Amino acid sequence: MSGISKDDRLASLKWRSETNAVRELLARMFARPRRTGDKRSGKVKAVFKQRPYANQTFHDLPRPPGHHPFHLQLADILPPSQMRLTTRSGGLTTHIVGDTGGVNNPVPQQLVADAMERDLAASRTAEAPSFFYILGDVIYFYGEAANYYPQFYEPYLHYPAPIFAIPGNHDGDLPTPAPQGVTSLEAYMNNFCATAPHVTPDAGPVDRDAMTQPNSYWTLLTPFSTMVGLYSNVPEGGVIKEDQFEWLVSELENAPKERALLVSVHHPPFSADTAHGGSQYMLDTLDRAFKDSGRHPDMVLSGHVHNYQRYTRQVEDREIPYVVAGGGGYYNMYAMQTNPDGSALDVPTSMYETGLTLENYVDDRHGFMKMRFERERILGEYYAVTEANQPSAGQAVRTDTFELDLKQHKVVTSRRPP
Repeated sequence: MSGISKDDRLASLKWRSETNAVRELLARMFARPRRTGDKRSGKVKAVFKQRPYANQTFHDLPRPPGHHPFHLQLADILPPSQMRLTTRSGGLTTHIVGDTGGVNNPVPQQLVADAMERDLAASRTAEAPSFFYILGDVIYFYGEAANYYPQFYEPYLHYPAPIFAIPGNHDGDLPTPAPQGVTSLEAYMNNFCATAPHVTPDAGPVDRDAMTQPNSYWTLLTPFSTMVGLYSNVPEGGVIKEDQFEWLVSELENAPKERALLVSVHHPPFSADTAHGGSQYMLDTLDRAFKDSGRHPDMVLSGHVHNYQRYTRQVEDREIPYVVAGGGGYYNMYAMQTNPDGSALDVPTSMYETGLTLENYVDDRHGFMKMRFERERILGEYYAVTEANQPSAGQAVRTDTFELDLKQHKVVTSRRPP
């Protein structure tokens, strides 16, 4: 790794912080009108028909470097000694969050990255996070190769574990007009879907190898979990064409029954924020895949919305957590809707949608998830990181914790720590 110190990095970022605080204030002043709960029912909606944006169009997917069915074994990435230690410990721990790219104001991303580094260093060896999984929007605003160093390689300079990612809309978007010879997801594929580990020119002085994911949509296989990662493309609300949909159905059908099964997609099916909201299209697409395969995942993870939300969805006799974790670094946080009377949402609260409960949320601080997969349960935590302008800046505070019993398929523990 490069010899750049954390203090030097933060010092070099500080001068940009004040200017970007003004930008953030202006962005909030001229934001769209805030959504509020439905006055007739008194409940808040989490699913919307997304308004299309003329400048967000579908882009053809790049040719995959790997072979169908696009699987990557964690054992091919981690050393054998670490895999043995993980197996003996009875579980696998990981960091998860999305929307990490620190464009305009890089300080929030750096504070979250440093907090994850401290969390990993403080963990018992057998239970330390084995990798970091990004839920899309690694690079703002157009996935540019030139921004991989300031928005990815430099912020995670001292993060010692491997980093995987699914792409988000900003990773695949292109400016208008598009630069000559540049294709959608080109830099993402170079840095996350390399045919062999190597340091790319985009890494600058950072000695981190490109990841070797087999495709823009792909599955990570571990001893305790199967993590199916989708690419929902650029348009608001997401788009998944039939070839990827058929692949998803096959992955759900063939995933081992004895391991936790997760589906990750950048555009969230549920979200009660005031900027994007949950995607009716994505909800319908996922539900159709679950029906066609005859199998629901144990959990659905998303980003896109720049905050943290955890829902429990009742599907027949199963409780399925749907988590939005998009507070990984992008500077502008998204507020949650309010009740019809303008008051803040209490949790837990039943949503407008049948069988859906908002269990917890954090919309005023960036942060990250820490999850552990075991044979009979999934343990989840969310850590909110104190912002730069507050006392104890950079301190990670656990603000949510839950446990999913994989035998009963019930959320048996769900609490918001004091």
